[in-house]
Amino acid sequence: MSGDCSKLLRDALDQLASTPRRPRAPLPPREGLWSRVRAALAFRAIYSPRAGDNLTLADLTEADLSRADLTRASLVNAALTHANLTGADLTAANLSQADLICADLTGVNLSRADLSRANLSRADLPYANLTHANLANCKLVAADLSHAILTGAVMSRANLSRANLTYADLSRANLTYSDLSRAKLSLANLIASNLTYVMLADADLSRANLTDATLVDADLSRANLTDATLVDADLTRANLSYTNVGGCRWSLATEWPAELYLDVRRRSVEIKPGVFRVRSHDSRDHEPGLPSPAPVR
Repeated sequence: MSGDCSKLLRDALDQLASTPRRPRAPLPPREGLWSRVRAALAFRAIYSPRAGDNLTLADLTEADLSRADLTRASLVNAALTHANLTGADLTAANLSQADLICADLTGVNLSRADLSRANLSRADLPYANLTHANLANCKLVAADLSHAILTGAVMSRANLSRANLTYADLSRANLTYSDLSRAKLSLANLIASNLTYVMLADADLSRANLTDATLVDADLSRANLTDATLVDADLTRANLSYTNVGGCRWSLATEWPAELYLDVRRRSVEIKPGVFRVRSHDSRDHEPGLPSPAPVR
């Protein structure tokens, strides 16, 4: 009896295998927002960027790349508008000409990265590490760089108008020919930075540290330099029209524009040997009976 059952089962399987399969009609395409959302979620589940990846010209608009390891990755001309890159590691990555408008780069590591000609307008970069990064010709209009580390960064001809650089570390940075008009640089560290020919009109530099900074031919018209430190700074030929310098600290080695030196000296008091503070307009201090420092060259 068992042999007959086995034979019947084999015959049924052979018949099923020899039956031609009916072609299945293709499923209708799903259209609309939710189909795109499902496709995007499926892509993220499959693809995870890695260090050294070549993502040139990649479309990563609104992508979630938070805490991703993208060290030495190539993102040349990549579209990263509104992307989430918080906490990502982009050390030595190439992001030249990338579109990062409104991207979130909070706490990102971009040390030694190439961001030349990239567009980071309205991007969030608070606490970002941009040490020795290349930001030449970069657009950072209205970007948030508060508390960012930009030590030794190359930022020549960058557009930083209306950018927030409060508490940022720009020591030894190269900002020649950059546009920082209406930028917020309150309490920023600009020690030994190069600000030659920089546009700083209407900028807020209150309590900023510009010790040993080069501001030759810089435009500081209507800027706020209240309580800023200008010890050993070079302001040769700088435009200080309507600039508030009340409370500024400067030294014998500070180079003021020649036409302003006498006024600055008249309004200043010596607070320690060789270091002076500019009095505010409403100060009632008397002119100190101190020897005048040597005029600027």
